[in-house]
Amino acid sequence: KIMPYVLERCNNVKLLIVGASHGSHSESLKKLVADLKLEKEVCFTGHQTDVSYYYQNSRVFALVSKSEGYPNVMIEALAEGIPVVAADCPGATREILGYEQAQEVNNAMECKNGVLVPELRDAALDAEKPLTKSQRVLADAILKVLTQDSFYNKYKDCAKGDIKRLELDAIGNVWASYF
Repeated sequence: KIMPYVLERCNNVKLLIVGASHGSHSESLKKLVADLKLEKEVCFTGHQTDVSYYYQNSRVFALVSKSEGYPNVMIEALAEGIPVVAADCPGATREILGYEQAQEVNNAMECKNGVLVPELRDAALDAEKPLTKSQRVLADAILKVLTQDSFYNKYKDCAKGDIKRLELDAIGNVWASYF
C-alpha cells in the first residue's frame, strides 16, 4: 500500500515479498498490487528454501506483521547487515531491535538495531483509501534507509555486531547459568 508513496520520492525501488504465495493474505495482496498497478515494482517469490540471495541484494528489510512470536526472519536480516524497519506488534520485536535505547524521531522509534514504527492495526489494504498515519510513518522510515547513506550505514554496521548476543552459544550460556 505504501509503494506509490515510496516510488514518488525514490524511484527504482522494488518490493520483494518472499514466502508462501497462496492463501487469503497473499490473494488480497496480489489484488492490491494489481489495483495499484504495481506489477512491475512488486514481486512475489513464493516459498524459498534459501533466502541468502534476497538478503545480499536488499537495502532494507520491512517486517509489517500484526503479531510475531520470535521473528527469526528479522534476526536473519540483521545478521546479514540489512537495516530493519519493523511495525510494533506483540512478540519479541522490541527486544531484538533494542527498544530500551530508542529515540523518537518523526513518530518512529529509532532503536539500537533498527527502526520501530507504530503498529499497523489501522492499515487497511484498500487501494482507494489514503494512507493511514502508521503507514506513512512506515514509508518515511523505509525512505530514510533507502535515501540517507549515513542512516543506512548506522543500522547496517550496528545490527550485525549486536545480533551476536542472540546466537546459540550466547543464548546457551544464559540458559546454562539458570540451570
